[in-house]
Amino acid sequence: MSTALHSVSLVGDWTPLLHHLKGWKQHDARIWQGAGAVLSTHANTACATIQTADTVVSVFSDRAWTAAPSHRGERRHAEKLACPTLNHIALDIGLDGDDLVEIVARGESTIFLPRESRFDPSVGRNIIAEHVTNGHELYLTARFDEATSQTRLAHVGWELQRREDVDDVAAALQRIGWPIVYGPASVDESYLVHFRGPDGAVHDVFYVERQS
Repeated sequence: MSTALHSVSLVGDWTPLLHHLKGWKQHDARIWQGAGAVLSTHANTACATIQTADTVVSVFSDRAWTAAPSHRGERRHAEKLACPTLNHIALDIGLDGDDLVEIVARGESTIFLPRESRFDPSVGRNIIAEHVTNGHELYLTARFDEATSQTRLAHVGWELQRREDVDDVAAALQRIGWPIVYGPASVDESYLVHFRGPDGAVHDVFYVERQS
């Protein structure tokens, strides 16, 4: 059982954008599902849940993160669909965050990229961060740049299938009036757009520019 982003809850009405993410379907007034994590909208607080073989980790925007044992059969397997994949989360790591990164990094098939300074389009400057990835099921950015006592969920992102899909979402964002903060542009190995969502936070969509 590999480590993956399992579910995400976001504050605000995300319907205008989700209607433009082909393959994402609305199950009821709040629940959307496509590829990757299940998304709940209109939440009271933002939350992301990561599931490993033996642990479920929940990270919130406004309170301390939690970890609990994961039971066999509990894991929702990420669907392999040709549509935008909700698989990216960025966390601002506080004094309580080192254990969280360790739990996720030791998961099956994960790759840990040690702490370094990189340009972060969501804040427009270089920040110190670690990265944990598991292919298309999880890409976690752990940011150590800001002084904070409590780890919090900063933003989420969708991986798109084609470079031109990023341009299409950027055009859709302009039509629905959600501000683009950065992009479309290439950063490291991704072509991306960062935008301000209905919750006031900066989120992203991206395409991984794989080397030939």
